[in-house]
Amino acid sequence: MSTPQNDPQQLRSEIAQTRADLGSTVEALAAKTDVKARAKQSAAELAERGREQLAATGDKVAATAEAVKDKIVSGTAPVQQHARTATSKAASAARDPKVRSTAVPVAAVALAAAGVILIVRGSRR
Repeated sequence: MSTPQNDPQQLRSEIAQTRADLGSTVEALAAKTDVKARAKQSAAELAERGREQLAATGDKVAATAEAVKDKIVSGTAPVQQHARTATSKAASAARDPKVRSTAVPVAAVALAAAGVILIVRGSRR
């Protein structure tokens, strides 16, 4: 009778398995000692992480810019309305005969005051 330990087929199978395990171990050790390949792998991983962070930052900047734009647009609406109202009031006042009759004497007084100031300055020199 043959025992399982002495069976040549089983021994060959164990030897093949041991060789495969040893081959995997040698490949793993060789990969660990290949500094250049490991450095390239680390650089590639870092570059990928950097691209991902850059894309995320770009998305955040775009979202923030959109929010700021919306705030500016909504914030300028009251100012634009106020400017339209003021322009309308000024145009109405310019057409009003009372305002026109008052504006001419005020302008004449301002022009006379400027003339007096120029004359006084000229006489001091």
